[in-house]
Amino acid sequence: MDVGRIFELFRTLHRPVTALARRVVQRIDFRELSCRVTFGLNDPAETGMLSGFLYAAFAPLTRSPSVSVRLHPVFHEQTFAYRVRGSLGVTVGRMVIPVIAFLCSRAVRGVIVKRVRGCYLLVVQPGRGARKRLPSSC
Repeated sequence: MDVGRIFELFRTLHRPVTALARRVVQRIDFRELSCRVTFGLNDPAETGMLSGFLYAAFAPLTRSPSVSVRLHPVFHEQTFAYRVRGSLGVTVGRMVIPVIAFLCSRAVRGVIVKRVRGCYLLVVQPGRGARKRLPSSC
């Protein structure tokens, strides 16, 4: 698979995959989630930027009363330590609707149809009537 094809797939599937991930996470029941992270980089400025990014990234999670995320930036030395503890509930039946919605989205159907047609398209050679499979990257 070439780089152009990878970028095309990313452009095509970015929104459906993001929507699928969001819907699946919404259907997970977080009973308890506790996370404590201590981190520090060589440069205090980079530690500050990473700290700001992580606080912003974890903000939606910490709205839930059952989720606790504690970040401890260390500005004077390079370090990394973490502790995660939690319990969650996942019901497979609740995941069916997001998966069906993902598979039925126009972009995903287009990629599937392209792949199927590329793998299983038969060509009839003129004058001979013999069928032969197209070379593909299946």
